[in-house]
Amino acid sequence: NFSPFTLATEIDYNPLPVTLLDFTGKAVDQQVNLNWQTASEVNTSYFVVERSQDGKTFQEVTQVNATGNSSGLQTYQSIDHRPYTGVSYYRLKMVDQDGSYAYSKVIKVNFGISGALGEITLFPNPGNGDVIYFTVNNTEVKIASIHDMLGRSVGYQTSWDADGTMKVTFSERLAAGTYVAILVAKDGSSS
Repeated sequence: NFSPFTLATEIDYNPLPVTLLDFTGKAVDQQVNLNWQTASEVNTSYFVVERSQDGKTFQEVTQVNATGNSSGLQTYQSIDHRPYTGVSYYRLKMVDQDGSYAYSKVIKVNFGISGALGEITLFPNPGNGDVIYFTVNNTEVKIASIHDMLGRSVGYQTSWDADGTMKVTFSERLAAGTYVAILVAKDGSSS
């Protein structure tokens, strides 16, 4: 037989002070709107919204004060005014009044690139040095080229794959570093 149970301690301190219901993020205009809800809070001090480009190394974006003690639904929001281009990863650090903390799940928000050619997505980012893919909501793109920081072309593509992506394969594996992707439409506009 199975009977319902509750995780608790025999002391006044509860190691799980926040019951987080959800944590979501959405790209809107030039920012990411982050929202979360708690079902209950016990001695919660504040939330730290953290952002990462790789999903591993996080930095603080902002702090939001918590209600502190609540047994009802609480709704919070925050805005990241400077998201990374491409994918940004977010998590919440939930900090108790005694300084202890726990992390939420990690969510990712694809911010893409918006320019003269419309919404552009480049992946993987960071790349592996062998291949880069583009998806563009404007099929008038005629060429995608990749350049190193000295302006030299290191790869290009002039045709679309059957699945709606443009694939740029490099003849030699690219060294780690920063590269510039340029997409040019049939009318000469570029992003």
